[in-house]
Amino acid sequence: MASADTPDSFARLYTGIALHYEVKSLSPACKYLFRVQAVNGAGSGPFSSVSTATTPACSPGAVTGLRAVASSAHEIRVSWRPPDAHGSPINAYNVELNGELIVIGADLEWNIDDLTPDTNYRIRVQAVNGHGAGPFSPSLRCTTKCLPPPPPRLECTGASHNSLKLRWSSDSQDATFTLEMRSSADGRFASVYTGTQKTFKVTRLNECSVYQFRLHAVNEAGPGPLSEVYTFSTARALPPSLKAPRVSLTPSGVSIEWSPVRPMPPDSVLYQLQVHDGVQWRDAYTGPDVSFSVSTAVEQVRVCAIRVGSDRLSGPFSPSATVPQKTVERVEEPPVVVRPRVRPRPWSDHEWAVLILVGFATVAAVFALVAQQLLV
Repeated sequence: MASADTPDSFARLYTGIALHYEVKSLSPACKYLFRVQAVNGAGSGPFSSVSTATTPACSPGAVTGLRAVASSAHEIRVSWRPPDAHGSPINAYNVELNGELIVIGADLEWNIDDLTPDTNYRIRVQAVNGHGAGPFSPSLRCTTKCLPPPPPRLECTGASHNSLKLRWSSDSQDATFTLEMRSSADGRFASVYTGTQKTFKVTRLNECSVYQFRLHAVNEAGPGPLSEVYTFSTARALPPSLKAPRVSLTPSGVSIEWSPVRPMPPDSVLYQLQVHDGVQWRDAYTGPDVSFSVSTAVEQVRVCAIRVGSDRLSGPFSPSATVPQKTVERVEEPPVVVRPRVRPRPWSDHEWAVLILVGFATVAAVFALVAQQLLV
């Protein structure tokens, strides 16, 4: 037997004594050539003349080269290569999606839509001609993309005079976020942050100013919708810290001076002076002046600025300054001369006898005078 495509390449199919033979496993719609020769004990006879036979057409072969790509959260693009038509033109293809059959035309690709996001689908394809449907291709699995993430919710977790700390929440996994701020110059939104973090601190802002922001998330399915516009305001700045006040002694007490802070319009600035008396700090002065005098004894002084507007904002206290103490002059007293104490000499027996004698004489004279007065 030989194929019409290779008429010179005959292959032996059968050797035996039967007068017939059934050839199997032939291709549909193909022309084949046949010839026969007899063999006996004397050898092989000549071949017969060539006979031809054509197999009938049938259903097409299996589709090959099947590919499926998720183009969005709701669509899968399917493509394939045409199979052998087996003698009859292919007029349709059947696309099976999770057991559901979709009949399409003779195109070699198809866009399957109205699918569920983030869902896995089993796909296979078969060709159809005038003799019926061919076998299905090997099945292929494809998962649709996730939906683009919804707009995150934005909030301000901290505001200073020159910065805003923002935070947002989102249920999207592996999303990238883009934060935009409206420009005060032209009113357009411009990106100030792009990344996977869910917090960002916007710096270099002006105090007591209003800023507008919006946000959107991006994942493998594409960018999600923009959030609503959020409005946040910066706070008022605290007064700066002052240098340690200058202290000097005066005849009446202590003079204290300090440097003023720069103006902070539209607010006014006051100063608070505290003194330490060795036990605790206490307020000594609050007002707009940059000097003050105290007459009481103090050991240390410090001062801070207060910004007065809709409310009062006190800045940090300056380093404390030590008050010098007055020196007291001491009057020198003349030295005290300490003389040694002289002990008295003890009396002798003779001196004691004279003393006793004089005593008896005195007593006798007194008695005699008394007796004379009594007798008169």
